[in-house]
Amino acid sequence: MPQQQPPAQQPQAYRPPPPQRPPVQSQYRQPPPYQQTSPPVVAASDVEIIEEFEAYDEEISEEEFLAEKRAMRRRRVAGMAGATVMGVLAAIIVFALLFDSSFLPTIHDNFEPTELESSNLVAPGIPTWDPELGDAPPTPTAGLAAEARYTITWLTTSVFVGRGGTMRVNITNSGQTDIYVKTVRLVPEWADPLEWYGTTMGRYVSPGQEVHIGLLGFSGPVAPGPYDYNFEIDLMAKRRVTGTWADLDPSSHDTFSMDVLPATPVAGYTQYMNDKDIYRKVNDLMQPGDLRVAELANEVRAGLGDSYNVYWIASLFDWALENLEYVSDPSDDDIWSPPGDTCDSEEGDCEDYSILLSSVIEHWGGNSRFYIISGHAFAAAYVGGPEMDTLAVANALNKFYGTSARYSWFKDDKGYWIILDGTSSQYIGGLPYNGVAIDNQGGWDIKDTEYLYITDIYPDYPE
Repeated sequence: MPQQQPPAQQPQAYRPPPPQRPPVQSQYRQPPPYQQTSPPVVAASDVEIIEEFEAYDEEISEEEFLAEKRAMRRRRVAGMAGATVMGVLAAIIVFALLFDSSFLPTIHDNFEPTELESSNLVAPGIPTWDPELGDAPPTPTAGLAAEARYTITWLTTSVFVGRGGTMRVNITNSGQTDIYVKTVRLVPEWADPLEWYGTTMGRYVSPGQEVHIGLLGFSGPVAPGPYDYNFEIDLMAKRRVTGTWADLDPSSHDTFSMDVLPATPVAGYTQYMNDKDIYRKVNDLMQPGDLRVAELANEVRAGLGDSYNVYWIASLFDWALENLEYVSDPSDDDIWSPPGDTCDSEEGDCEDYSILLSSVIEHWGGNSRFYIISGHAFAAAYVGGPEMDTLAVANALNKFYGTSARYSWFKDDKGYWIILDGTSSQYIGGLPYNGVAIDNQGGWDIKDTEYLYITDIYPDYPE
C-alpha cells in the first residue's frame, strides 16, 4: 500500500500510520490443471500486508524509521540465505552417507591399515649371469681410413665426497656413416693418472641418431671443491665405400669442471607409518591387474629371465626414465592418476611415476612402498630381508648397468627397500629428491623435509 505523505506543515518528527483494520482472508483457490478459468479479483483492501517493522509509541525521525525498515529487510534476507545454506549442507551429508562415504572420512572411520607381514614379502631373484644388454661389436679390418663425427651429451647427478656420483651419457652421430661406440671413459682430476671410470656396453649409432650409451658411475674425492675432468672415447666407424669397419684411435675431449659437495648434516624429521588416509588413497589407485600395466610388465622383462628378479625392476625404471615426460599438476590441484592412464599418456608427476612403478612390481608378485616427503613422492621395492647380501645385489645391478654405482635403500625390521625415484634419480637405487651424503663412507639421508610418510602397498587390503 502506498505510504501517505505528511502535510507540508508537519514538523520533522514522523509517526507511522495507524494500524490497519484486521485483514480479510483471500478466498482465492488454484484452479484445476489446464482449466481456462480466471482467478477471482480481490480488492486491494482485502489483501493481507505484512508489516516489516513494529510501530513505535514514541515519535522518531524519518531517517530512523527508514533505517529500521532497511535493517529488518536485511535480517529477513540473511535468515533466508542461512536456511538455504543449511539445507544444501544437509543434502550433501545425506548424499555422502547414502552414496559415497569417502566424503566424510572423520564421521564413520574405524579403519586400521593392514601392514605387510615379513612372511608374505616376496624378494626378487639376484642373478649371477650377465644380461648382455650391449650390442655385439663388429669386426674391424685393415684398409682405408674412416672418420666419425659425433656429439657427446651427459647429465650428472650431485657429486659428493666419498660417495661420488653418476652420469647418463648419450652420443649423437652427426656424420654420414655408422659408428660403434665401444666405451666412454671419465678421467677426473682427483684420480690417479692411469685411473678412469667407463661404460662397458657397446652401442651402434646410425647417422642422425642419438643413443643412450649407458650409466657411468664414479667415486668421489676425499675433499670437496671444484674439479676438472674430461672424456675419452673408443669407437669404430664404417667405411662408406667398402662397408667394412675401421678401428679408430681413442679421442680425448675438452676439459670440463664439476663441483664436489661436502657431506651434509640433516635435521631430524618425523616418520609416519601407514597413515590411514594416504594408505587408502594410494592403494585404491594401485591396479596391478590393469591390461596396460600387464603389457608394460611383459615388455620390460623380455629377455631378462623367466622369474622375478632385480633386472626386471631396473629395466622398468629405465623405461620410465626414457618414456615418461614429467608434467606437474596445476598449482591449485594435486591429481594422482591410475597407472593405466599414465601408460596411455606417458606423462605425469612424482606420484604418478611411483604408482605406476609399484603397480608393475605388484603385478609381478613383488612388494613395494610409497613414500612422501615435503613436496615430493617416490617408491621403493622390497629386495630382501634383514640378512640380505647387499654386495650381491650391487654386483648384479652393476652388470645390468655396465658400470659401478652406489645404491641407496631403506632398511627396517622387514629388510631392504631399494629407492625408485623416477623423477630425480638416474638408476634404481639412486638418491631420491633432496637425498644427500651425510658422511664420507656412502651414508645418506634426506634434507629439507619435515616428515617421511611410509605406506605399504597392499592393493587388496581388507576394509
